[in-house]
Amino acid sequence: MPLELGGAANDPRNLWPELDWAQPHGYYNHNPKDELEYELRNMVCDGEMRLAAAQHLIATNWVAAWRRYG
Repeated sequence: MPLELGGAANDPRNLWPELDWAQPHGYYNHNPKDELEYELRNMVCDGEMRLAAAQHLIATNWVAAWRRYG
C-alpha cells in the first residue's frame, strides 16, 4: 500500500525498491503507478473517494485503476 494512502512505512512487506527513472538524455520517465497514487490521494483528500476505495483499487488491479483515474 503506498504511504500516501495509509501504507505502513516500517512494514517490510510495504517496502519496494524503485527504479531510477533517470534517462541518459537528461529527462525522467514517469512511473505510472506513482501518478495513480498521487491522483487517488488527491481524490481522497478532496472527499471525492473514500480511503478504503482507493486502497482497494491499488491492492486489486492498479493498472485498471490507472487507466480510469491516472
